[in-house]
Amino acid sequence: MGVSPREHQDLARHSTYSMTARYTHSRAYDLVAAVQGLPIPAGNRAKKPASPPPPARKENTLAQTLARRRQF
Repeated sequence: MGVSPREHQDLARHSTYSMTARYTHSRAYDLVAAVQGLPIPAGNRAKKPASPPPPARKENTLAQTLARRRQF
Protein backbone atom coordinates (compact mmCIF):
# COMPACT_ATOMS: atom_id res chain seq x y z
CA MET A 1 0.00 0.00 0.00
CA GLY A 2 1.35 3.42 -0.87
CA VAL A 3 3.79 2.08 -3.48
CA SER A 4 3.41 2.98 -7.15
CA PRO A 5 3.37 0.18 -9.74
CA ARG A 6 6.77 1.30 -11.05
CA GLU A 7 8.29 1.25 -7.54
CA HIS A 8 6.76 -2.16 -6.95
CA GLN A 9 8.34 -3.42 -10.18
CA ASP A 10 11.73 -1.95 -9.28
CA LEU A 11 11.65 -3.41 -5.77
CA ALA A 12 10.87 -6.85 -7.18
CA ARG A 13 13.67 -6.36 -9.74
CA HIS A 14 11.39 -7.33 -12.63
CA SER A 15 11.91 -6.00 -16.15
CA THR A 16 8.17 -5.43 -16.76
CA TYR A 17 5.18 -4.79 -14.54
CA SER A 18 3.30 -7.68 -16.17
CA MET A 19 5.91 -9.97 -14.60
CA THR A 20 5.35 -8.33 -11.20
CA ALA A 21 1.57 -8.65 -11.61
CA ARG A 22 1.92 -12.44 -11.97
CA TYR A 23 3.30 -12.64 -8.44
CA THR A 24 1.18 -9.95 -6.86
CA HIS A 25 -2.05 -10.95 -5.09
CA SER A 26 -4.35 -8.69 -3.12
CA ARG A 27 -4.98 -9.64 0.43
CA ALA A 28 -8.19 -8.98 2.34
CA TYR A 29 -6.52 -6.54 4.75
CA ASP A 30 -5.01 -4.62 1.81
CA LEU A 31 -8.44 -4.30 0.22
CA VAL A 32 -10.04 -3.20 3.49
CA ALA A 33 -7.37 -0.53 3.96
CA ALA A 34 -7.91 0.68 0.39
CA VAL A 35 -11.68 0.98 0.87
CA GLN A 36 -11.27 2.75 4.21
CA GLY A 37 -8.97 5.27 2.51
CA LEU A 38 -11.65 6.29 0.00
CA PRO A 39 -13.31 9.66 0.60
CA ILE A 40 -16.99 9.67 1.56
CA PRO A 41 -19.06 12.08 -0.57
CA ALA A 42 -20.61 14.78 1.61
CA GLY A 43 -24.14 14.47 0.19
CA ASN A 44 -24.44 10.70 0.50
CA ARG A 45 -23.72 10.11 4.16
CA ALA A 46 -26.20 7.66 5.52
CA LYS A 47 -27.67 8.32 8.91
CA LYS A 48 -26.89 5.76 11.57
CA PRO A 49 -30.04 3.75 12.24
CA ALA A 50 -31.59 4.42 15.61
CA SER A 51 -31.04 1.64 18.07
CA PRO A 52 -34.19 0.07 19.49
CA PRO A 53 -35.10 1.00 23.03
CA PRO A 54 -34.05 -1.46 25.71
CA PRO A 55 -36.72 -3.94 26.75
CA ALA A 56 -38.90 -2.78 29.61
CA ARG A 57 -37.96 -4.28 32.95
CA LYS A 58 -40.71 -5.72 35.01
CA GLU A 59 -40.52 -4.76 38.64
CA ASN A 60 -41.14 -7.83 40.74
CA THR A 61 -42.34 -7.32 44.22
CA LEU A 62 -41.68 -9.85 46.95
CA ALA A 63 -45.38 -10.72 47.02
CA GLN A 64 -45.42 -11.47 43.27
CA THR A 65 -42.32 -13.67 43.55
CA LEU A 66 -43.77 -15.64 46.45
CA ALA A 67 -47.11 -16.04 44.66
CA ARG A 68 -45.34 -17.47 41.60
CA ARG A 69 -43.37 -19.93 43.73
CA ARG A 70 -46.56 -21.16 45.39
CA GLN A 71 -48.08 -21.98 41.99
CA PHE A 72 -45.52 -24.75 41.40
